[in-house]
Amino acid sequence: LERPMPLKLAGSRIGAGPLCLRNGGGSGGCVGFDQQEAGRWGADIDLDRLGVELIEGLLPDKLAAEGEAQIKGRFQAAGPLLTGTVVAQLPQGRIRVVLGGGRGEVLDLSGSRLTLDSGAKGISGRLDLPLQGLGSLAGDLDLPGWRLDQPGRPEQPLRGALRAQIQ
Repeated sequence: LERPMPLKLAGSRIGAGPLCLRNGGGSGGCVGFDQQEAGRWGADIDLDRLGVELIEGLLPDKLAAEGEAQIKGRFQAAGPLLTGTVVAQLPQGRIRVVLGGGRGEVLDLSGSRLTLDSGAKGISGRLDLPLQGLGSLAGDLDLPGWRLDQPGRPEQPLRGALRAQIQ
C-alpha cells in the first residue's frame, strides 16, 4: 500500500480510492471507484508498471519473459449504459523460447496494444500485436448493443476480424 486509501460512504454514495499498491519489484498502480447514486458510477485504473515478475511463475520452463506493461482507463455507468476506454500496452516486451541444443529464439512484442471502448453502440476491442522482424497481427471484436443490464444475453451479436501480415 503506497498510501492510505480514502473511503467515503454516505447513503448510496460511495467513494473508494485511489487504492495504490506496489510490490517489491516496482509493479503496481492505482484503482478508484465512485458512485454518485445507485446505477451511476465511475471506475479508474492506472497501473503504470506491470513487470514480468507477475507472470514468471505461470510460464513453462522453456519460456522466459522480459519487459513491462501498462494499463490505463476510465469507465462510467449510467443505468445500463457503460462508457469509457481502457488501454493496455506493452512498451517493451520479449519472450525467449528455449529450443534445445543451446538454441533459442526471441519474440519481440514491444509496442503491442489492446484497446477496449464502450459506449451507446456497445463494446469494441482492438488488438495490435507487432512481431518485430516477423510481421504483425491485428484483431477487432465488436459486441454491438451490449448493455450492463443484459451482459450475457443469448442473442448478443458478435463481429470480429483477424489480420496477419508476414514480412
